[in-house]
Amino acid sequence: MGLTEKLTNIKTEAEALLAFANSKTGASDTSLGDAVARLAGGYGQGGGISLDALSMYMIDGLTEIYSPTITKIQRMYAFAQMHSVTSINLPNVTFIGAYAFFGDKYVTSVNLPKVDAIEYQAFRGCAKIEEIVLPSYNSRFDTSTFEACDSLRKIDANRIYFSTGVSLKNYSLSCKNLETLIIRNTDKIATLESRNVFGTATYKMNSGQGYIYVPSSLVDTYKANATWSTYVDQIRAIEDYPEICG
Repeated sequence: MGLTEKLTNIKTEAEALLAFANSKTGASDTSLGDAVARLAGGYGQGGGISLDALSMYMIDGLTEIYSPTITKIQRMYAFAQMHSVTSINLPNVTFIGAYAFFGDKYVTSVNLPKVDAIEYQAFRGCAKIEEIVLPSYNSRFDTSTFEACDSLRKIDANRIYFSTGVSLKNYSLSCKNLETLIIRNTDKIATLESRNVFGTATYKMNSGQGYIYVPSSLVDTYKANATWSTYVDQIRAIEDYPEICG
């Protein structure tokens, strides 16, 4: 098959996917990225199906998940195992459902400035992400949220807290190279389910090679807490490390 024919086929498939998405959501998007994001987000009378229900080969080659209009990703596996995607840029999304980006192993860039809740295994297996910054976060990290994100070295979250249970569920931060966790809660500590939150004994946080940064007013409370006391020598005040915590 020649290049011209390949390009023609891609164009035809993209137009078909755009039409399919619009037929489900009732929208009239002209951007394939917007249409697919709207569909995964559950917008429109017929929307909300998972992208794994589509013929995923039709959007093979998509490198960025971007939409300024979507505010919630509600369906499981919405953008899972999209192996050509390298960037997630969703400036107005506030909620990310379970398995949303599961297995997106080539993603390196993540922009989620308004996200305040992420469900379980949402980023599991995103092996190339090195840093996550969540300036609006205000919920727990559920089971295996970032498990197997083996390049992830730094997580900076506005507030990790859950009123009816633990804030950090087991394996939520099971990342072998995680060395910086910044928790900016100023009123209450983020409760820890167990050491399993950070994976196995050989992972950096569990082997004494990582640090947890919290407000100075809560440092002693964290160190005195039965579960956090395991990391007593790794808990630091945010205010003492501006070069790391900003």
